[in-house]
Amino acid sequence: MKRQIFTSSPVVDSHIIDFIDANDRTGAGNQERSKRKIKEGLLGMKGRDTARLDEGISNTTEGSYNNCEQTLVELLAAQKIAGLGTMTSNLSNETTTFSEGVYSLLALDPDTEVLDLSRIIAMVHDDDRQRVVDFLREGTDQDHLAPQICTEFRFCRADGQQRWIEARSELTTDSSGEKIIRLATLQDVSERKVEYEKLRVSEALASEKVTELEALQSGFLESRDKAEKASRSKSRFLAVMSHEIRTPLNGVLGSLQILSDAGLKAPQQKLIEIAMSSANGLCRLTDDVIELSRLETGRLELELTPFNVIELLKQVCDFWSPAAEGKGLILDYSVDRRVPQLVLGDPARIRQVLDNYMSNAVKFTDRGGVTLRLGVDEGRYSSKPNEVRVRFEVKDTGIGIAQSDHRQLFQDFTQLPESVNSQRGGAGLGLAICQGLCRRMGGIVGVSSEIDIGSTFWMTVPFQRASVAVGSCEEARKSGGLMPLLNIAGNSPRILLVEDVKTNQIIAEAFLRGFGCDVDIAGNGVEAIKAIEERRYDVVLMDITMPVMDGVEATSRIRATKGWQGQLPILGLTAYAHEEEIKAFLAAGMNEVIHKPLNKSELHEALSNALAPGELKNESAQSITQPTAYLERAILDELRESLPVDKMENLLERVMTDIRSNHTEAITGAKRGDIDCVGRACHMLKGMGGSFGSPELSRLAEEIEQARRNGDQEKVMVMVLSDLDLVCTNLMAALEKYKETIPSSPA
Repeated sequence: MKRQIFTSSPVVDSHIIDFIDANDRTGAGNQERSKRKIKEGLLGMKGRDTARLDEGISNTTEGSYNNCEQTLVELLAAQKIAGLGTMTSNLSNETTTFSEGVYSLLALDPDTEVLDLSRIIAMVHDDDRQRVVDFLREGTDQDHLAPQICTEFRFCRADGQQRWIEARSELTTDSSGEKIIRLATLQDVSERKVEYEKLRVSEALASEKVTELEALQSGFLESRDKAEKASRSKSRFLAVMSHEIRTPLNGVLGSLQILSDAGLKAPQQKLIEIAMSSANGLCRLTDDVIELSRLETGRLELELTPFNVIELLKQVCDFWSPAAEGKGLILDYSVDRRVPQLVLGDPARIRQVLDNYMSNAVKFTDRGGVTLRLGVDEGRYSSKPNEVRVRFEVKDTGIGIAQSDHRQLFQDFTQLPESVNSQRGGAGLGLAICQGLCRRMGGIVGVSSEIDIGSTFWMTVPFQRASVAVGSCEEARKSGGLMPLLNIAGNSPRILLVEDVKTNQIIAEAFLRGFGCDVDIAGNGVEAIKAIEERRYDVVLMDITMPVMDGVEATSRIRATKGWQGQLPILGLTAYAHEEEIKAFLAAGMNEVIHKPLNKSELHEALSNALAPGELKNESAQSITQPTAYLERAILDELRESLPVDKMENLLERVMTDIRSNHTEAITGAKRGDIDCVGRACHMLKGMGGSFGSPELSRLAEEIEQARRNGDQEKVMVMVLSDLDLVCTNLMAALEKYKETIPSSPA
C-alpha cells in the first residue's frame, strides 16, 4: 500500500465522513469491499483511531461508496492536469496535511519522502523565502487571520528544476463550526510567468519604441514648424523684393518708352531697345519667382470657367505667328475631332503653360517649324462621368535635348548645357512652373526629344465637359439688341439701385436706362428702406456690402414689412461670394444673386424674370462669368455703347484714379502692418474690379479681405505686396491701352 496521501488529521476524518453522510445510504452491494477500498486505497489512513470514520462508513450503502470513490478519483485527476496541490491546516491543533498533487509539484515520492512546512520553505528560492514565511504566518496567525491571501514564489524541485508556484489560501471551518481550517492551493504557474515575462519585455520594447516615435514626432513637428516659418519668411521676402524691384522697373520702362518715342538716332534707338528688352526680361524673371513661390506654398488658386479649348489653341498660334515668321519657321496646329469644344477649367493657366512651351520651341528652332497639337489622351481615359483628358503637344524641329537631360528639365533653375543656353537665354524656371501648374490642375507633363531632330513637350489635363448652353450669355452679349423692359402694367419699370460705390452706380444706371427703366439710387440699406417707404418700385437691385446698413440686413427688414414692400423682388449684387454666403443671402429674402461685373444680357434676363407676373422666384441664378484676364474689354465696350464719349472718358479717368489711389493705400497699409487700412482699400478695389471688367482684381481683393478677417496679417501683407501689386499694375497698363481706343470727343 502507498504511504498516506493525507497525513492523519481529525479534520480530514470529519470532512470525509461529512461527505459520505451526504450521499444516499439506500444502495445495495458489497459494502465491505467499498469500505475497505475507501479506507485503505483512497485515504490511506495508518496508525489512527478511525472509530468515527468507521461509524460513518457503517451507516452508508454500497452506492454511496462507489459515488465517493469516483468523485475522489476525478478530483485527483483534475488536480494533476492543472498542476495543482492542496494543503489543509487545522489551526486548532496546528496540524497540516498535503495532497498527492503537492508531492508531484515538488517532484517528491510520497512513498519515501516525508513532507512538512519546513521542507517546503527550504526548497523556496532565497529571494522569495521571506514572502513565503509571511504567507504561512498570515495564514495561521489566529490573532490576525486574513479571510483570503495570495502570493507567488519560486522554488527548486527535487529534480533540480526551478518553477513558479502560485499559493492561494482561504479561511473556513469544519461542519461542526468549531474547528478553524485554512485551505490552501499550490499551483505551478511557470508557463504563465514565462509568457508574462515575454509580454512584459514586449511591452517594455513597445514603450521604448513609443518613446522613440514620440521623440521623432517631436523632432518632425519642430522641423515642420521651422520649415513653415522659413517658407513664410521666403514668401514675405519674395513679396517685398518683387514689389521693390518692380516699382523702379516700371519707372525704367516708362522712361525708356518716352525716350524711344523722342525720335533718337539709330544708334541711340538700338541702345534703348536693348535696355527695354533687358528690363522686360527682369520683370518676367520677377514674375516667375513669385509664381513659383505661390506654387510651393499652395497659395495658387485655379479659376474654373467654361471656355472653348479649340479657340484657345487658335489664339496661342495667332500670338506666336509673328515670332515664328520672323525666324522663317512654319507654325501650324491640328485638332482631334474627339476633343470637346467647351470644357470647364482654367484657361489662363493652360495658356501660360502653352506659351512657355511655344516660347522654348521658337527660341530653340532655327529651321523647319513648330506644330501645336490638341487631342484626347488615349491611355488615360477617366472613369469619372463627363470627364475627358485633353493632351496638348508642342512639337518643334529644333536642336533637341539629350536623353540624359530629360529628367532635369522640369526642375527649378535647370537649364540646357552652357554651350547651348549661353546664346538662348532663360533662367530655368519656366518648365518648373509648367509642371507645378499642370499638377495643380490634376495633370502631368513630359517631353520626348532627340539631338538635332527636335523636341515634343506635352501635358495632359482632365476637364469636365461643359454644356453648349454656357456660351449663350456670351453670344447674347455679342449680339446685342436687347428689348426694352416693361412692368406688369406695360410701363417703364421703376428700379431702385442700392449701391455705395459711385462708379458702380454710373455703370448700373447706364445699363438700366438703356433697358428703358426709371432709376433711383440709394447709397446704403437705410436709404433704401426710406426710399421704399416713400415711393413704389418694381424691382430693387441690392448691393451686399455697404456702410451704415448692408444689403442682407436691409433685405431682411424689407421682407418683414407688410404690404407690397414685403413682396418686392430684390436682386442681390456681389463682386465675389462663396456658396455658403450665397445661401445666406437667399435665406435673407433675396430672389437672385447676380455676380459683378454686371453683364448686360444677364442683368436684362434677371430683371425680365423679376418683372414677369407670377414668375417671382427665390433661388440663385448666379452668373458664372469668371474672366481670368486682367481686363475684360467686352464689359467696357458695353459701357461705351451706353455712355457718350465724353462721359466714357471721364468715367475711365475716374476709375483709373480710384484704382491707383486704393492700390497705393493698400501697399502703404501692408508695409505699415495696418490691415484695416488694407481692408478698406481692398473693399473699394473689389467693387471697382467687378464693375470695370477685372474679376481677377475683384477675386484677389476678396481673398485679401478674407485673410484680414481671419487675422492672418502676414498673408495679407504677402498678397498685397506681390499678387495685388502685380494685378493692379497690369490692369492699369491694360486700361491705358483701352483708353487709346476711345475716339477723342469733339471740342
